[in-house]
Amino acid sequence: MFCTHESAQLRCSATRLATLCVLKAAWPIVKWLLLALTLGLVGWALAGPIKTLLADPPSVDWRWVPASTAAAACVFLAQLVAYRALLHGLGHELSWRATAQCVWVPILGKYVPGKVWAIGTAATLLRSHGVPVAVALSCYLILDGLAVMFGLLFGGWLLPEQQIVAVVVVIAAIVVLHPAVFGQLIALGLRLTKKPPLERPLRFKDYFAPALSAIAQWVFYGLSTLLMLNALTNVGVEALPRCIATAALAQTIGYLALFAPGGLGVREGIYALGLSTVVSPELAAAVALLMRAQSIIVEAGAALTGLALGRRAAV
Repeated sequence: MFCTHESAQLRCSATRLATLCVLKAAWPIVKWLLLALTLGLVGWALAGPIKTLLADPPSVDWRWVPASTAAAACVFLAQLVAYRALLHGLGHELSWRATAQCVWVPILGKYVPGKVWAIGTAATLLRSHGVPVAVALSCYLILDGLAVMFGLLFGGWLLPEQQIVAVVVVIAAIVVLHPAVFGQLIALGLRLTKKPPLERPLRFKDYFAPALSAIAQWVFYGLSTLLMLNALTNVGVEALPRCIATAALAQTIGYLALFAPGGLGVREGIYALGLSTVVSPELAAAVALLMRAQSIIVEAGAALTGLALGRRAAV
């Protein structure tokens, strides 16, 4: 009887191990298939508008482009403030230069499928400044959780029929990110990995600055989108809520799409779809592509700035 029970357990363990191995081997294939499918669908949807644009290119008012880029850059300033405030709440003080290095250098890791490189780089840089891995991961999870939560909340305006889904996700995020719940989850993870516990427990007031920064980043993304629209056509400030909702949903879903490096294809599709109620489909497609180009430039600039500031901080 005992042998039979033990044999059953061994077979069950072997089955689980085989299943995990199959899933691990299949994920890269599935990932690239999903990416190819997404790019194909988005490319097919944008092909018509882009063809029309090439046949009759719109005039660009370049005065709006620097303003749009500046608004996008403010997103990373908001993230910098959030990280430094949360690190302070967890008992670790970093200079602005050191924080900029830890926050901005890993940004380009989002273009590596799976987003793991960004998390690992941030944790490594924070650790080099004396911040324990547990604190680094806590900061990353909290700030990303808040950004996703508010991104889905704002993006819910864009899809009225999906608002209930957004509300359910936001409620779940609030529960998980509650200091008591999140603290217990982190403590459990640290015990399982045999890491020392957090030096200071999370408090409600530690969430105040990060939450405001998460809201600010979506407002800045929306403002950047509105300004970019005005580079191609006249759009009033009444379109700002729609731009915020579109940018929040595009950036959030693009971030959650682990198979798409930097949300490639996913973001462009949502931008084009969301903005097509504000301007023509052709101009919406153009803005979607311009926002991607701008994003790469601003993110590369932030990463290089963080690298330069980090070197000065080390001197």
